[in-house]
Amino acid sequence: MTFNYINTATNYQSGNELHLEWDVNEHFASGFSLGVGGYVYDQVTGDGGSGDRIGPFEGRVVAVGPLVGYTFKFMEIIPVQLNARWFHEFDVRKCVTGDSIFGTISVPLLKHQPAGSTHSEILIIDLALVDRSCRPGTEFKSALQIRHRAVVPT
Repeated sequence: MTFNYINTATNYQSGNELHLEWDVNEHFASGFSLGVGGYVYDQVTGDGGSGDRIGPFEGRVVAVGPLVGYTFKFMEIIPVQLNARWFHEFDVRKCVTGDSIFGTISVPLLKHQPAGSTHSEILIIDLALVDRSCRPGTEFKSALQIRHRAVVPT
């Protein structure tokens, strides 16, 4: 969920946004992975403020598509994941219609196995280039995300 606040320079406030992402992947011994995934973007409140010239603009997008990835070890110790995702969008309302392409590089920043535990906790940094936005003129975005993942051995 993204909570947007008013831009004091323009007196414009974008509405709050719900983001739901999912994927299912098969990882192969060669380091490659293949899968399918998708997302739902739903602006749950309208835009506002005295700078609002276009109305509430409550956009919605649902998408699904293929995923491909490759994992390798940098300097033979640091696992690096390269991922590409292409999503075909449907159920598009009040957004630019099209497809979206995501490319990410994921690198662990920290790996820790708590004493007496059978799982590892990993802090990961993701760098992404995204070709998609509901607002025209902002189609290309880059993102930096830090996430936490617990890995349980199988």
